[in-house]
Amino acid sequence: MITSVTQVPCSCSFLQNALNDERFPIGFDAQVNEYFFEHKMPNGGTLSIRLLHCPMCGGVASRSTRDQMFADLSNDEIQRIHAKVGSYKSVADIERELGSPDVDQKGSPDSQIIRILTYKKLSKTADVQFSIHADGRVEGAIAPKHVATAERKRRTVSKTKSKKKR
Repeated sequence: MITSVTQVPCSCSFLQNALNDERFPIGFDAQVNEYFFEHKMPNGGTLSIRLLHCPMCGGVASRSTRDQMFADLSNDEIQRIHAKVGSYKSVADIERELGSPDVDQKGSPDSQIIRILTYKKLSKTADVQFSIHADGRVEGAIAPKHVATAERKRRTVSKTKSKKKR
């Protein structure tokens, strides 16, 4: 969970006003109550950066509800999973100990990750994921399970739709 160094909310309304002004690349995700800076990349993709604070007054931009979308993952559960999954050195080690993954994905062509193995049934509150690198390296990660019932869809306020008629 990300925390702020201040509890003082934004008092200038800059971010709300920027949503209604096409000159500012500011968006809002209503599902998690977060403002974000949106940058169009040369390759056509989009880079979104969450804004924790108003860039004008420094106040807290909004109170995120993102943490409510994920299961609580206790330190005891993290330690239990670490003890169970160990430190595997290969896909063969992982599959010999844990069986076939629940999800087996190809890696991204833009990265050195060639395969991603995800185990969803090792824990009620966490998913365990192994990234297999082109050089044979194995990296493990533990992530809290998503608890929302519907698939999360980014909901942004359309700058043209939210403009006030003058």
